[in-house]
Amino acid sequence: MVPAWQSPIFFGLIPALNSPIPEPPLGQTIRVTESARWHDYTVTVLLGWLTSLTKRTIIVEFCEENLYANHWNDREESIDQKIHRMAMTGKVTIQPRNGETFLAKVIGFDSETIFLEISVPDPSGAVIDKAHFKDGSIMEGRAVTQNDLEIVMELKGSSRQSYSKSKLKKLELRVPVTVLEKKALPKADILKIMFEEIE
Repeated sequence: MVPAWQSPIFFGLIPALNSPIPEPPLGQTIRVTESARWHDYTVTVLLGWLTSLTKRTIIVEFCEENLYANHWNDREESIDQKIHRMAMTGKVTIQPRNGETFLAKVIGFDSETIFLEISVPDPSGAVIDKAHFKDGSIMEGRAVTQNDLEIVMELKGSSRQSYSKSKLKKLELRVPVTVLEKKALPKADILKIMFEEIE
């Protein structure tokens, strides 16, 4: 964060004493936040009656490469900025021109490419059992035995744990293990991106 300041005079009409807002480095954007701090109030109270001088502090934040600041004026927001702002809220459905459809998380983009994080099946072909409980928790491991009252699962480290079936909502057997994979997809290859609109 880099502080800057503005001090217009003559009822705010003349920008007399403004510090320059720094230019962002290549590949970065900035977010500007205007605020009033104690020293701004002090200058305004002491000199405001004489020359209509007011002072405000501006905070300039540099954002990560390929990412945009969170707050934008919608009327000045580009399509790329809107896509990024909306996609960052969660997973999006990508439909490339080759016909396949998959869920992904957008982690960045430039003028030609979208960078995605995709959950794909583990190349080793490993599978796992998943126990979904009514309280929303999920246990992963291998279901060893079960009867009318409980299920016994082998967890990581070969430890065994029994769970009451009255607390169980659903049991999934032999679910393929997934790993996260990063992928760069040219924008020209994308037919459609679907995501939930945010306020």
